[in-house]
Amino acid sequence: MSLNVLVTGATGFIGSALCAYLTKDPALTVYGTFRNARTRPMSGGCNYVQCDLAEDTSTLPRGIDIVVHAAACLDFSDADISRLEHDNVIASRNLASYCLSTGVRRCIHLSTTSVYGDCMVAELNEASPTNPVTDYGWTKLAAEEAIKAAAPELQSISLRLPAVVGPGATRIFPALLFERLGHECALFYNPDNYYNHIIHINDLVVFIRKLLESSWYGAPAFPIAASQPITMRELVTLAARLIGSNSVLCFEEDRNRPGFILSVLHAAQVYGFSSLSVIETLEKYAKSRNSRLQDDFI
Repeated sequence: MSLNVLVTGATGFIGSALCAYLTKDPALTVYGTFRNARTRPMSGGCNYVQCDLAEDTSTLPRGIDIVVHAAACLDFSDADISRLEHDNVIASRNLASYCLSTGVRRCIHLSTTSVYGDCMVAELNEASPTNPVTDYGWTKLAAEEAIKAAAPELQSISLRLPAVVGPGATRIFPALLFERLGHECALFYNPDNYYNHIIHINDLVVFIRKLLESSWYGAPAFPIAASQPITMRELVTLAARLIGSNSVLCFEEDRNRPGFILSVLHAAQVYGFSSLSVIETLEKYAKSRNSRLQDDFI
């Protein structure tokens, strides 16, 4: 099946990796948006379009079959609420309007587990309530709602992502974990809590490719993550071994930092999602963390 695919945020970390992967498929014609001329496109097979989604969508191509909405202002960007609203909410509303006006019928939206907020349950899944506690989380939830409001004409999926790791990934927990292990003493909390708030970029782009030819109805939203959670103690010990850290590992209990895992059962059973284990994901990331190349796709 031949498809015309539009990837927003095509020069960001996830967007550029996705375009590099999708353009290898001769059945796909891939278009990608970038906002300003300072951003350099990375994939030679992608048709790039300069566009600020929050300002003007008139330059976006017609005849698109499906949109992958990866453009966003992230929570570690030091942006204020007005910038978050501009880039996350207004841009998503405009994108939904573009889809409706040009006949795009499907959209895959890359959201975040930050929409759940502070969790007091052991496991989060597709039915867990949302209650964001950060401006970033609120604006990403509003982005989900903006796209959902275009149903039933626009069928959408919101993938609630944890930390996405791969070559060039920075300022996320696994990267900060490695940095902390460079100190003489490294303090971590709740060593017996289980953790799988991570996904490798390869697993994400392969799943998105699968969704391009899948069918769904409405606007489902659900988390995806690495499989086979491990405890924080196991995670930290593994990370220290992978980078040869000599840090003294210290652990403390903190009831104000509740632990939870992300269920991938729904994504696996309904949509065919599969992923590396937490251990495999961290090992793969550790090998590539000093590289900016994204050429090791499955």
